[in-house]
Amino acid sequence: PQKVSLITPSQYFFAKELFNEKVGLIAAFLLAIFPLDVNNATILEADIIISFITSIAVFLFYLGNKNGKKHYFFIVGLILGFVLFAKIFSILIFGVFFIYEIFFTKNFKKSLKTAFFVLAGFVIICVPYLFYFYTSTGDILYYYHQQSEVNEQWIRLGELRSDLTHYPLNMLLITQGDEPPMFGLYFILGFVALLYYCLKKDAETKLLLIWVLT
Repeated sequence: PQKVSLITPSQYFFAKELFNEKVGLIAAFLLAIFPLDVNNATILEADIIISFITSIAVFLFYLGNKNGKKHYFFIVGLILGFVLFAKIFSILIFGVFFIYEIFFTKNFKKSLKTAFFVLAGFVIICVPYLFYFYTSTGDILYYYHQQSEVNEQWIRLGELRSDLTHYPLNMLLITQGDEPPMFGLYFILGFVALLYYCLKKDAETKLLLIWVLT
């Protein structure tokens, strides 16, 4: 299955780098039995690819901050450019890097350099796509409008809430109608673990916490 072959190994290396090998193995195991992913493991959908490459983006962003190597940030920008055209609303992942740089780096000059390299990679991917949409449809935001129409159809069918509470409520096992819980205890236990490390003032968890909240 796509999820097992792509996302689970990436989470192992991410958690191992942030903490240790034991934490990496536990993280990979928990993700491997994540109810929603087990259910969708054989379905070809954009969310699986997005989860994988955004994980890589966050990992490279962490390495860039740790090692001071700017090319990591450029690759992050390239990845975000590709993610944007897998699902337009995944652009929210920019919030992870923005909040981290503003509130935790506390080095304005460094943050500007980081933003430059991320945006440079992003623009290289996005500009050709946007130009293509404009020349072929006359609508530079054609992809955004198409995805918005699809979401509106899901809302009319009752499969998606029309506000921003859909996923937060599902994470807490609060579902609508006969809809089964999508995430099991995965996020509840995850929030408890993040809170524990934040109370210990473990710096490595700041990026993970912002990622989850974004």
